[in-house]
Amino acid sequence: TGGGYDWGEIEALVVATLVDMEKPLAANPEGVTQLTAAVSAVAQAPIPRAVAPLPETAKAISGKTSLFEPNPLSIETAGFVFSDAAEATFNLKLSGSEPVSWPVALDGVYHFFAGEFDLPMGLRGMWVDDETFVLEYDNIANNDHTFLQLHFEGERVVLEARETAHEFGTTIEGKLQNQ
Repeated sequence: TGGGYDWGEIEALVVATLVDMEKPLAANPEGVTQLTAAVSAVAQAPIPRAVAPLPETAKAISGKTSLFEPNPLSIETAGFVFSDAAEATFNLKLSGSEPVSWPVALDGVYHFFAGEFDLPMGLRGMWVDDETFVLEYDNIANNDHTFLQLHFEGERVVLEARETAHEFGTTIEGKLQNQ
């Protein structure tokens, strides 16, 4: 389930540690107890956190679109609608694709919905300061997890992307359109 490595380089080491069909694992009641507790803990739904009031920047950019020159991310346009403090909408247009609109949770808990091929994906985001919004995109079933940090300075938008599974990162700049 990881990324950023060459399976051929580690296969022999990993396979040797996973199973030896001739030697069953020794009983480990303490390990089973720890595993049961860990599985129970991760099965619990996360608790939403209180959402701080939206900064003035959120109000200024809400409903507007940022236009980007051709870039490695294929992002043509992106924008947000901040209709209330707990949820926003992220609008995205990639080169050669239809525009999409996705819900973004602002309370720290992913909002899940059907993504590509009807597989689950989730978005959550937060304002880290008055001009910077971080969007976390998790396309769970496709091993695709990306942080987009958008910094707004007047009409200028600086978007830093970091894709964690494949160790890709880049920065692009766009211009906020006044419509």
